[in-house]
Formats: sequence, structure tokens, C-alpha cells
Amino acid sequence: MDNPTLSRLLSETGDLLEISGGDPFRIRSYRRAAEAAEQSTVDLAAVAEDTAKLLAVPGIGKGMASNIQAAVATGSFPLRDELLARYSASILDLLKLPGMGSKTIALLWDAGVITSPETAEGVSSIDQLAKAIDSGRLVGLPRMGEKQIEKLRKGIEDFRKSAGRFRID
Repeated sequence: MDNPTLSRLLSETGDLLEISGGDPFRIRSYRRAAEAAEQSTVDLAAVAEDTAKLLAVPGIGKGMASNIQAAVATGSFPLRDELLARYSASILDLLKLPGMGSKTIALLWDAGVITSPETAEGVSSIDQLAKAIDSGRLVGLPRMGEKQIEKLRKGIEDFRKSAGRFRID
């Protein structure tokens, strides 16, 4: 497991914690650790056995060091897996849209627009969000005025146009 992968897993765990309404200090610790993993020149997976070397990296505390050790051993964070089972893996794709942060996703989850993967109704992917916007299910929700809904609609269109494409230069 390399540092960018570890950083992505830490960041996703922080996002899922924020969606679930977790402790802000815990969310911040996951985000700070993700930033530290991304910027660190030390290969965290290689030094995971030595707790002292992990603690020497700024942004990683005792609890996060044990989480990183568990992630290197198992390949994922147990908390992340638990939260993904509650929501769905495709809910992380919604975070890629402009105007869709973890607080907006939490708002849609609490309002019942986004539901668990077991139910037939609800939004758990970008395509389902587009259908919910077109059917008017977002109208009347707090912080979901016409401008915000149009911003989401445009963000979905832009995401679909640029999905899988990148500039070579």
C-alpha cells in the first residue's frame, strides 16, 4: 500500500464520518492524517511496524498510527468498511460533483432522498441523483433552491463529459 492509496482511504473515511454526523475532531484527525500521508516523503506502509516512526510524521497521533497499522495489515480501515456497509460505495462518487459536499449528502440522506443500497428507491449514484433532480424530489429541501439544483444539474453534465478523460500535457 503506497502513500497516495493510504491518503485516499483516510480522506474517504473522513468524508464518510462527516456524512454520518461523526465527531468533528475525529473527522479532522482523519483529514489531517490524509494530508500527512499525501505530503510525507516517508513510506508509511514500510514504517508501519515501528510506531515511533509513524508518530514522528506530523499529523499522525497514537490512535491514527494504530489505524494505519491496521490498514496496512488488512488493506482497509475497519471504520471505512463499516460506514460503506451502511451507505454504499457509490456515495463517494457523489462527492466528486461540484456543490455536493459531505454536508449536502448528509442533508439528502436525512431527508430520505439518498437511501441505503438495499432499498429500491433513493439515490446512491450520480445517475439516480440526476433522475431525482428531474423528478423534483430535491425541491423544498433546506439549502436546495433553484440555483443550487441547477448547479448540481450542470455539475452532473460536466462530470459525465469529463469522466474518464484527462489532459495529456
